[in-house]
Amino acid sequence: MSRVQSPVLIGREAELATLGRALTDGLSGHAATVVILGEAGIGKTRLVEEFMRGPVAAADALGLVGGCLDLGSGGVPFAPYLELLRHLRRSLGNDRWMQIAGPVAEALAPLFPVGSSPATSGAALPAASEDIRRARLFGGILDILVAAAEIRPLVVIIEDIHWADRSSLELTAFLVRNFRSTRITTVMTSRSDDPAHDPGLGDLLSALMREAVNQRIELRRLTRDEVRRQAESIADSPVPPDQVAALHRRSGGNPFLAEELIALAASGDRTSVPIAARDILLARLAMLSPDAQALVAAAAIGGTAVGIDRLRSVVDLAHDAFQVAMIEAVGQAILIRRPDDDAMEFRHALSREAVAGDLLAGERRRLHGRWAGVLETVAEHEPTLAGEIARHWAAAERADFARRWYLAAARAAAGNLAFDAAAMAYERAIDLYRRDPTGPDAQRVPTDVLAQAASTMRFSGRIVEAVVLAQEHLVALPASDVIARSLALERLGIYRAELGDNDGALAATAEAVELLRDGPPAAYARALLSRAICLVNLVRLDDVPAIIEPAIEIAARYGLVAIESMALCQRGLVRLHGGDVSGASEDFERSRDLAIASDDAEAILLIALDRPFVPDVLGDFDRAIEVAFEGIKMAERIGAIGSFQTIGMIANAAAWLFMRGRWDEAEEQLLRAQRQDALGRTRDETLLAQARISSHRGRFAEARSLLSRPEFGLGAQVDSFHPIIAGELALLAGDAMAALEAAADALQRSAPIGSLSGLQQRAEAAVLGATAASAAVSTRLDVAERRRVRRVVQTLVEAFHEAEASWKADQPRLETSAWRHELAASLSRLDGPNDPEMWAAAAAAWTALRVPYQAAWSTLRHAEASMDRRGDRTQATSLLRAAMQTAVALGADPLRREIEALARRARIDMADDDEDPVARKRMAADGHGLTSREREVLALIVAGRSNREIAEILFISPKTAGAHVGNILGKLGVAGRVQAATMAMRDGLLEK
Repeated sequence: MSRVQSPVLIGREAELATLGRALTDGLSGHAATVVILGEAGIGKTRLVEEFMRGPVAAADALGLVGGCLDLGSGGVPFAPYLELLRHLRRSLGNDRWMQIAGPVAEALAPLFPVGSSPATSGAALPAASEDIRRARLFGGILDILVAAAEIRPLVVIIEDIHWADRSSLELTAFLVRNFRSTRITTVMTSRSDDPAHDPGLGDLLSALMREAVNQRIELRRLTRDEVRRQAESIADSPVPPDQVAALHRRSGGNPFLAEELIALAASGDRTSVPIAARDILLARLAMLSPDAQALVAAAAIGGTAVGIDRLRSVVDLAHDAFQVAMIEAVGQAILIRRPDDDAMEFRHALSREAVAGDLLAGERRRLHGRWAGVLETVAEHEPTLAGEIARHWAAAERADFARRWYLAAARAAAGNLAFDAAAMAYERAIDLYRRDPTGPDAQRVPTDVLAQAASTMRFSGRIVEAVVLAQEHLVALPASDVIARSLALERLGIYRAELGDNDGALAATAEAVELLRDGPPAAYARALLSRAICLVNLVRLDDVPAIIEPAIEIAARYGLVAIESMALCQRGLVRLHGGDVSGASEDFERSRDLAIASDDAEAILLIALDRPFVPDVLGDFDRAIEVAFEGIKMAERIGAIGSFQTIGMIANAAAWLFMRGRWDEAEEQLLRAQRQDALGRTRDETLLAQARISSHRGRFAEARSLLSRPEFGLGAQVDSFHPIIAGELALLAGDAMAALEAAADALQRSAPIGSLSGLQQRAEAAVLGATAASAAVSTRLDVAERRRVRRVVQTLVEAFHEAEASWKADQPRLETSAWRHELAASLSRLDGPNDPEMWAAAAAAWTALRVPYQAAWSTLRHAEASMDRRGDRTQATSLLRAAMQTAVALGADPLRREIEALARRARIDMADDDEDPVARKRMAADGHGLTSREREVLALIVAGRSNREIAEILFISPKTAGAHVGNILGKLGVAGRVQAATMAMRDGLLEK
């Protein structure tokens, strides 16, 4: 048979054009991500090959291909990126490779050695925990690919992403989020008929597809005419219609199965062609010689791609016989030789799956054992083979060997920061210990394995399993080994805290402290620090000083610089929450100096995250922003820009930017945080902050979508802000009762939180509740509902005053004062009379803090109260125009609309084009120069109102209404009211 594949791509013209458009976007610096979906055999790889040979080559872009391997078959974690980096290194040449990879050599070392010496990266990075090292790894790969794309446009191909391990999926998501303004086009292929083995991975893959992909290509089966063209292209001659019909029916339009049927018929079997896909594949394999069949069977058990020398050892054929068998398998297009290394692979994974599945159980075990033995001979030089060896021994039913190799695989994967693969290997090893109590090492699971497995489970996100294994580890330790038990308890406490088991976390760390009271100073200080961190995270601040002071003293005495820095940071937080702002500032500055001196990544990041809260408490949001960005620069210096702590710094900076009215910058920082969050650990927190901005800008659908995600679960300090922001959204959208209920929910959630955090949340909840109540009672509520509303508000107000009284600070907190003024004014609006002086005081307090949105809101209410109490139109006009200027500058559309609504009720003209620059700015934004009054008139034109009806509704004369209508028709360039209404609806003029 001379040819088994069509020389031309059939039926994929539109799909190839879609890929071409994505490439064009990438070439222009607008990175695109495309996923190609389809069943096995539908032609995903063939489409990618044509794309690479055609548009990619024509654009002189560099195509990098990496394939994912099923971890169940012993695949290597990060496999596609190992392949990509090898290809990139070969393509660039050593000098240019070292130029772009050298600066990140140390960060990349766990996965991919950059050069002969780690010194190529310059100054060594500070030692860090596994999650920071992993963030560095992800950032290093991003830096390399982005730098390479500046030299030459890149096309990154990730094949079979449905088989990707969690590490590869997380890295892919991180990369595509950060590729956005680069010359990189990413294409992923995925089977639509092969769901992920692990539901958690399936969810992760779905999230990646939903959030990162710009374009989806779903490959359909070929039509009968396309199958005819395929067959004639292969045969290079016409094919009779009856054969085309049979071919289409039996293949179902699947291109690969059609090719196999054509090849089968070409081999002489033209009558008894099987229908089932598996039988189609096996029918051709049955025509091979016995030696070729043995070779193909061994290759199928070996995995996706197998080395030729290793395959020869497994098959155990003489050299000449092996060569003949290999030539036969390649000639029949069952196996193909990889062009870039000395390896063989099946032309399609379907063939490999069919061969492996057809083997008898005994033969399958024998071949797995052969592969394990062959790979063991080279494992010393290739540590990544451990997982594959373990899989083979397990399939060969040699549990004793499999256990040993699964443990080796787990340690190798953890060293490569592939924690999900390591966790899977530990899980399988432990399962083999428990299921097969044979062999000299099988009495019980070793304690060190339990400890290592628990740590790995934690870093892979499986915190429940981490707690279970840590508890088992603790039970297995002898009571006499005090040091080991105390360290195990300290770890168990950390895991329980992350699980949300607060009582369990405190109990474990307390026992660890007690056991180590007379133990080694470093271990004792560490245990004290861990317990203090748990207490601070749980806002159990009263208990912290007795814990943290000994830790500081021991660390200082024994030169434990990093521990002293972190302990001082915790004491600073306690002092800050307790009102000792000066003491907190001193602790933070000393902690920062020690952290830098220690060059310890954990200490540096901890103080960088917490230090900006001093200026925040003082109401100096500009200084808080400045200090936060200083911390981010420190994180960049130590290569931890993608760490959990750094993303927290960015998110905090965004919150302060929001307060200062720098909303565009805040949104930029939140997007930056989401892109850099390699593991998604702060994703919900940043989305919550984005929801607040979206609400205030009137993007209600977007805000609802962000808030509708599952329970955030970020701890009480963050979770209680969820109902506050949801309540703000409800209030801005006009649902006052829902906003009031949200305020009550926020108070209930924040009940366990004391000190500064509780004060902040109770202040916002109280003001939200009072504002919502004043809006609600203006509607038709019965007496019972009014009483309930006032009871809720009273509870909120009392909680705020109680929190304020309990916070004894050495310096006044200006933000709390501003909230107090706004609350008092809101209560006057609720209970009457609406007091303009109170609103003036609230506006002045927010203006002094330089918080423009809250100042504009209070100014709006000041104008309203002035009209209610005095009927002072002159002052109201001045106040409304000032508030409008801020609302327009911020893009706060709900606030702007409320200002306009009050102006209408008060018959205040806000659209004086000659005198009001704000109105001119808004008119220019409309595109047709319509004033706010003209848009009101246009809305009534759309509703079919006459000039007289417009005049009555807007309290203007019919003559003035007619003049407005004439101006509108002229500005829109239309001849009549119907055309004006049509244009308004078509162009969305009333939404602007």
